[in-house]
Amino acid sequence: MLATVVLVLAVAGWVGALGCAAGHDRAAAAAAHVQRRFPAQAAEVLGSSALDAPSVTDGGFALGAAGPAGRGRRLQAELPRDGGGWVRLSGPGGFEVRVRETGASGPGAVVDGAVIYGRAGGASFWRATAGGVEEWLTVEPGAAPAGAPVAVWAVDGAALRQRGEAVEVVDAAGIPRLRVTAPRAFAEGGRPVAVRLEARGAEIALLAEAAGELLLVDPLWRPVGAPAERRLAGHTATRLGGDDGRVLVAGGRGGDRNLASAELYDPADDSWAPAQPMSGPRHGHAALLLDSGRVLVVGGSDDSGTLASAELYDPAEDRWTPARPMSTARKGLTATRLDSGLILVVGGWNEETLVASAELYDPREDTWTTAAPMSDGRYDHTATLLGNGRVLVTGGTDGWNALAEALASAELYDPAENSWTPAQRMSTWRQRHAATLLDDGRVLVTGGAEVPWGDEEEGEFASAEIYDPVSGSWALTAPTRVGRYQHTATLLVDGRVLVTGGSPSTVVGGAERSWYLADAEIYDVTAGSWSDAPAMAVGRSDHTATLLPGGGVLVTGGNQDGDTDAEVYDLSGASPWSKAAPMMHSRYSHTATLLADGRVLAAGGHGAHVATASAEIFSPADGTWTAAEAMLDAHDEHTATLLDGGRVLVAGGYGADDVCLASAEIFDPMTRSWTAAEPMSTARTEHTATLLDDGRVLVAGGYETVGDRYLRLTSAEIFDPMTRSWTAAEPMSTERSGHTATLLDDGRVLVAGGPANASAEIFDPMTRSWTAAEPMSTARAEHTATLLDDGRVLVAGGYGNVRGYLASAEIFDPTTRSWTAAEPMSTARAGHTATLLDDGRVLVAGSASYAGLGDASAEVYDRATDSWSPAETMYSERSFHTATLLRNGKVLVTGGSGASGVLARAELYSPVLPSAPCGADADCAGDS
Repeated sequence: MLATVVLVLAVAGWVGALGCAAGHDRAAAAAAHVQRRFPAQAAEVLGSSALDAPSVTDGGFALGAAGPAGRGRRLQAELPRDGGGWVRLSGPGGFEVRVRETGASGPGAVVDGAVIYGRAGGASFWRATAGGVEEWLTVEPGAAPAGAPVAVWAVDGAALRQRGEAVEVVDAAGIPRLRVTAPRAFAEGGRPVAVRLEARGAEIALLAEAAGELLLVDPLWRPVGAPAERRLAGHTATRLGGDDGRVLVAGGRGGDRNLASAELYDPADDSWAPAQPMSGPRHGHAALLLDSGRVLVVGGSDDSGTLASAELYDPAEDRWTPARPMSTARKGLTATRLDSGLILVVGGWNEETLVASAELYDPREDTWTTAAPMSDGRYDHTATLLGNGRVLVTGGTDGWNALAEALASAELYDPAENSWTPAQRMSTWRQRHAATLLDDGRVLVTGGAEVPWGDEEEGEFASAEIYDPVSGSWALTAPTRVGRYQHTATLLVDGRVLVTGGSPSTVVGGAERSWYLADAEIYDVTAGSWSDAPAMAVGRSDHTATLLPGGGVLVTGGNQDGDTDAEVYDLSGASPWSKAAPMMHSRYSHTATLLADGRVLAAGGHGAHVATASAEIFSPADGTWTAAEAMLDAHDEHTATLLDGGRVLVAGGYGADDVCLASAEIFDPMTRSWTAAEPMSTARTEHTATLLDDGRVLVAGGYETVGDRYLRLTSAEIFDPMTRSWTAAEPMSTERSGHTATLLDDGRVLVAGGPANASAEIFDPMTRSWTAAEPMSTARAEHTATLLDDGRVLVAGGYGNVRGYLASAEIFDPTTRSWTAAEPMSTARAGHTATLLDDGRVLVAGSASYAGLGDASAEVYDRATDSWSPAETMYSERSFHTATLLRNGKVLVTGGSGASGVLARAELYSPVLPSAPCGADADCAGDS
């Protein structure tokens, strides 16, 4: 279960016109009160007994079950008999939350179209609307002190996030599923009053800028961003014409079946509604908006084979009608609207045959005619209408098996002559690439794969080039920052190009892996360069991306875990993440140490191919990195500990030859140089190092390499900075690596976990001995352990007994030496970071993925409410990175393993305080 979130309402007792009446009499009195004091709003508050009326159920009341005519599913509510009970809200895609209004009490009753409850300081009126579920509130004078919230709910089963004037209710993936607004409020007589909703961490407050007045407020709960169908690949998304602005999503692959379903996304209220299904399932088809406003869907494949059929969707009637079929069945085709209004369909695959043919569809006559064929059959190609009316077709593949090869060829179709002519070849072979018509009439081609089945070079995936119709030539431009194929490339309203998702170029063991990228980047046509954009909520490949009327981009399907979801990518939206200057060297499994002067030392780690000795320093004052002297030895998976005098002890890890090290060295920030310390008695990596209260350093566990064997260790030893020497400590009770070690407030050290290990034990520096603590509820390694400001320890994530990643969390209490379950994270994680923020919350960021790439998601734990809330996405997917709390309260995240391999990228998280909404970029964005 996700966190319980409380929307706080500080109010006084039930007073005023409702008196002590019960049941229906009390509800009737409340209705009469509204009619008398707010006559202009009364009809809307009470609704109609004939339209959208509540129904009485065994448990209480139901709202919104039928849905508005012609628009399909919406938010539904199950209301309790008594106002103090839970309201269950059910939205599209199976999403559910429970809501309980603080201060509501007594039996509910139906008056006209509303269910009415008494509540402390007023009454509440629940009713269904076309946009969702509405709860009007009356607030009597004096019900809340000046400056205090004025009205109240608890939400169970989701997290909350501020979004401008609204509060979003988000699911486990951080995707908004409901939006709560208070769009209108009135003082007696109908005078408008300013109100706002605030998400305060695990609390939300409804505040009104009025004092001593009777108020009528209009909170509205409505569904957002929740398509009903799972679409993994091969679907289409078509923006409807004119002022409509909706997007028709149709067909595709859903799990183990092809889909006939269709649904409509409405950006006006960020909602989804089912459309009538197509006549049959389709996957790998084409869809195109016609001049008439209808949508042509053509070709693809169903469960029995490749299709020649076509059909037309009429948005005005929500109806599909058959169109004449093509002469040739094909999937993986392209469909391009010509200036004449005809539709050119080109290429594709027909069972065992590569298709070179082309045909023209006339929407006015509903007829197909044969067009001149291309010179090459091709599949997974692109087709782009140029400003001169011709169509540029590029790349693709020449087959459907392991012998198939990608094409570098391009050709031009001239509608006036019904002929094809060769165009200059691209610089490299491409299939599953993207082609985007730029505002200046040129065509940007990005990414793609050289061959369909792997073994590609990264540079060929990342390369980009531009076709100039005037000169008829190609010119290379800057490569994308991440190589990818099956991605999208969308022209934004400002002329830049947003590239999202896809599959990366990394090849493991000579075989292509089914990885999915969340990374995004933007091409600046004027500068001819790429820059990072915030990552999507989930990785996607073979998805769709559609530019919306407001400038956002709707991204649907193709996500890695198969969940039903979509997201709107809004580059103008606020984010707590901002880019920082990249490090001078790429690295992961490195260390980042906050120095006494506020700078950060990044040292060692795994570089491009081997462990590195390089080190560098980040200055928060000017946001720059400068080189430090390299370490004496390369260290990877080592530890780095800030000593009391301001120097840094680095110990152990892997060396450049992949052998565990016993060596240790000390960095002096004053001289920016390293000196050797006495080596440890045992070579070790994946160990822990903890600064004790007396200034010494406890190193425990890890493993050592003996030949080709890896031996996990029980041994521990202590480094004394005064003598620069090591002495043995009592060994732990069990061997451990990938464990955690946390200095407790009383000076002892809690050690927990390791592979297939749930045990915990405590080291006492006074006695130099270990004692057993209660074991954790779950075995875990590569987890995090964070000392909370109340002295307890939060342990989160890691991998379990079968190396499955964990979302679970638990808290150790040193006073009782016991563990209690904490609310689980929204995402299973290992190889992540956990950072205690200045306000006592904990930021968790990133994770290794099952495919070996990182995760861009982040979330924040609030111990006061035992709840997690989304913290947006980082700019880069990453794992085995570092996260360092700076003196200004921001968190510096560096390096890690990501979509493009080993990262040099860095970014900053600026904590959003519970009382500070993100209304604009400046509210949440950091700076370097």
